[in-house]
Amino acid sequence: MMNFQPARKKPFKIKKKVTVDPSFDSDAQAFITAAGISDSAIQNAVNSLVLSLKSAGIWNDLIAFYPFVGGNATAHSYNLKNPATFQGTFVGSPTHSADGVAFNGTSQYMQTGIIPSTNLGLNSGHLMAHIKTASTTTGRRVMGAKAASDYFCELVPLGTSSNVGARINGLASTNVVSSTDQAGFFLAWRKVSTEAVHQKNTTQGTDPSISTGRASVEILIGCVNGNGTPQSHIANTVYGTSVGTADGFDSAVGLSFNQIMADFKTALGRA
Repeated sequence: MMNFQPARKKPFKIKKKVTVDPSFDSDAQAFITAAGISDSAIQNAVNSLVLSLKSAGIWNDLIAFYPFVGGNATAHSYNLKNPATFQGTFVGSPTHSADGVAFNGTSQYMQTGIIPSTNLGLNSGHLMAHIKTASTTTGRRVMGAKAASDYFCELVPLGTSSNVGARINGLASTNVVSSTDQAGFFLAWRKVSTEAVHQKNTTQGTDPSISTGRASVEILIGCVNGNGTPQSHIANTVYGTSVGTADGFDSAVGLSFNQIMADFKTALGRA
């Protein structure tokens, strides 16, 4: 039985008609319309983001991408890859702003509906988070899921040894050298027996690690789903996240992903 707090009911709202430039990428148009984004600067940033993700070969590996734009819970809940799937549900009323979503480190998170054992391949997966504020407490998870059998799919910006850590469909953790800068871009991916972690513009670590299984509970953002219990919450503002496969990933793609997220942040004027 999932030990989640009940999600807030979303009040019925009549959406304003959103006008979107017909020259925009069709996937960008679909997201902008669904999220009700009328600000032209945000619309342009989203369109550029989609085009960049496609050009870099990342788009096809996305299952969900949450850019957290629009400044409110409804807009932040939509999945850029396909607004009709994996719409997030926020629990505990995290704070929403133009910078993204701020989680309190104790009780707030977002349900994604993405279950590794159902939606991710055993030998292909990635997690990405772009974080505004640095982690101050070790061992907190920005996103992830863990099964009773200890099959993990998680991203840890600040591990217990003051390092970045990640596990994708296995027990072994890919840890990198100690870092004092725990804000920014973080990416973990697995291809067959290789796990890699990127921090900002650096491939910080790669480990040979055989896939052992996939978690059968949904991935949460703002904490890890510990076999049905939200735990290891973060107290961070998150600019955006993604979940997906990693069939086209390598170190070069990781570097491109970092630059794309940096450009998106700049286009939005985020602090």
